Amino acid sequence: MKVLVPMIVLMFLLGSAPTAQAQLTPLTAKEGYAAAFAKAQTEFAADVYLANIFYAPVVYNSIQVTLDMNTGQATGWLYRFYSPSKDSSTLYIAVKVIILGVQAVQPPVGTSIPLPPLPGVLQFVEPWVDSPAAIAGAKNGGGGTFLAAHPAAIIDLVITINSPVDNPLAPKGKYWLIRFAEGTDNLTCAVDAETGVSVNCGSLTGLAGTPDVAGFRLGAAHPQPLSLGSGADAEFTLALEERQRVTLTVVDLLGRDVAQVRDGEFESGSHALRIDAALLPEAGLYFLVCRTADRVELRKVLVTR
Repeated sequence: MKVLVPMIVLMFLLGSAPTAQAQLTPLTAKEGYAAAFAKAQTEFAADVYLANIFYAPVVYNSIQVTLDMNTGQATGWLYRFYSPSKDSSTLYIAVKVIILGVQAVQPPVGTSIPLPPLPGVLQFVEPWVDSPAAIAGAKNGGGGTFLAAHPAAIIDLVITINSPVDNPLAPKGKYWLIRFAEGTDNLTCAVDAETGVSVNCGSLTGLAGTPDVAGFRLGAAHPQPLSLGSGADAEFTLALEERQRVTLTVVDLLGRDVAQVRDGEFESGSHALRIDAALLPEAGLYFLVCRTADRVELRKVLVTR
């Protein structure tokens, strides 16, 4: 039976998509964690610890992973575990299958997951609130207002972070990042992982539907996602109504500087700028940070292989 159960789960995940979709029951992040951790300990390394929990509406072999914003439950959660002895990480997907209950399997080879660069020694440890409380905190912090104005919005990114430093998203410490999106308009909320209270909500508001502020407009980086192997650069536009100094940098999800794009005086008008893909160390989620004397704006840069 120990061999049969993983085989059945793999059949659900990698076999007939309609059949698999019908057999999956939504679960919270904590519901899936124990099964994923046990698998990582026995199949990868005994000293593994949790580094990140991740959700996105991705497709695994034609199976669409979904999240219910009202319950905070998803049909699949991804867990990244790190082993100090191996100095390496591994991924497991936890799902809840009818009759079998919660099961964990490794994603198919070649699956592209936009996870942040691994911090190495930073553990995401208890205490931490479960996904329903985290999403409720994001709604209370500003997500509810965004949803009221965007009736077709979804949550297209949920990730846990343990940051060693203050960064543009949140103070140092453990938190959930939850991103609401409808088309090109979006809102990202950082929620304290121990209290479930939003600590920052609104700094990543999307371009569409938002007014110009102080003669300043920063466009979204494109293409999204940016493929490291394509040879393409990320392009974006910066429009200014008056001459001013602007600093443009790329940071990772821990707020660490990855690359400097420009730092200097810009004339008024529209400027086409590029982010050299060769400057980005690996696949993951990054942010373009634009700073002036009185403003800070961020735009996401999603990088895949």
